Amino acid sequence: MGDPKDRGLLVLRGRGGPSAARRRSRVPRVGRQAPMTFLWPPALLLFVLVPALIAVYVWMLRRPSRVRVRYSSLDLLTQAAAAGSPWRRHLPAGLYLLTLCTVIFTLARPMAPVPVPDNRTVVMLSIDVSRSMMAHDVVPTRIEAAKKAAIEFVRALPRGAKVGLVSFSSYATLVTPPTDDHDRVIQAINGLTLEFATAIGDGLLEAVYALPGRSRPENPPGSGVPQAVPPPAPDRLPPATVVL
Repeated sequence: MGDPKDRGLLVLRGRGGPSAARRRSRVPRVGRQAPMTFLWPPALLLFVLVPALIAVYVWMLRRPSRVRVRYSSLDLLTQAAAAGSPWRRHLPAGLYLLTLCTVIFTLARPMAPVPVPDNRTVVMLSIDVSRSMMAHDVVPTRIEAAKKAAIEFVRALPRGAKVGLVSFSSYATLVTPPTDDHDRVIQAINGLTLEFATAIGDGLLEAVYALPGRSRPENPPGSGVPQAVPPPAPDRLPPATVVL
């Protein structure tokens, strides 16, 4: 048996407790980066225009120019030839090709999934609220000690961790579904009141059904819904049937 003050407090952990949840919140998972994909790959075929335009530009540079400019003096011609810079001459064409490549790449609509750290910790608290929790073997009572332990546990959880609350006595009740609003769960714990007999099995089942990815059966055991019973064979019919 554990600490007496934790009697009546059951914890179902979806993925570890507070310490494990804190470790996962501080250390994000590192996986292999997914490759980049394109929503419209046919747009990449437009890149064939780039080498074609470069070839046309080179051809135009090598083509003999028929434009003649007259200079009045040889000194003026020398200064005009020295003022020009080779890279400045090709700068407009280079910027044009860079803009064209950017537009084509944008038209292809590139996309790549980016992993984001996500705290998937889910904790379900299941607290006994039967009359037996009024016992004073734990100061002040079992129920008050269980509430205190549950509240301390919730406050120790990291931000983003989801926690839910189930109370059980003669039947189980989902008080709070899994949520990251820890203050709401603490208020629900403080608002628990005592009921009648104890049905710990129903409390466990209700807590399990509340976990993500768990489905509740249509008529779970102990739900009070009668199960379908096939009619008796004709040769085994009772002499009388009473319908209530």
